[in-house]
Amino acid sequence: MKEFIRDFNRRVAEIQKYFELVDKIEQLGALSAKSIVFPSGEYIVDSEIQKILKSHCYLLLYNLVESSIRNGITAIHDVILIEQLTYKDLSPKIKRLWLLNDKSKSFRDSYIKKDSVADNLQELIKSVLDDEMVSLDPSNIPISGNLDAKTIKELIDLTG
Repeated sequence: MKEFIRDFNRRVAEIQKYFELVDKIEQLGALSAKSIVFPSGEYIVDSEIQKILKSHCYLLLYNLVESSIRNGITAIHDVILIEQLTYKDLSPKIKRLWLLNDKSKSFRDSYIKKDSVADNLQELIKSVLDDEMVSLDPSNIPISGNLDAKTIKELIDLTG
């Protein structure tokens, strides 16, 4: 979990540096002929470049949110693995998540025979009663690329 927080703080610092650069460039003025001097020469900053730089600010923030959500959920998975937690050690929401995403695969398809369902249920019950370590598969994190406020809320509700 500490690694997750360090990574988040590192990314926030990178974004803050970028915002500082964009702010300094914006201070040059939208219609001015002012330029930035690089070792390779002078570069005139026009209003189009400023718009592009500002739009990248939104992309950076979105990527920070998306990666933080994904990495936060992965950190939960990692803690469960590192601390070798069992079913009874988990919160009710994580228990449900484990059942929904990692253990319910064998019950989803309509062509599965009742015997297979019974065998899978016995295996599941045995793992709970025997205090076997729980393992969550990070590939089951329900993030599909478009992360909005509604999806984030659903993930929070799902994981607790």
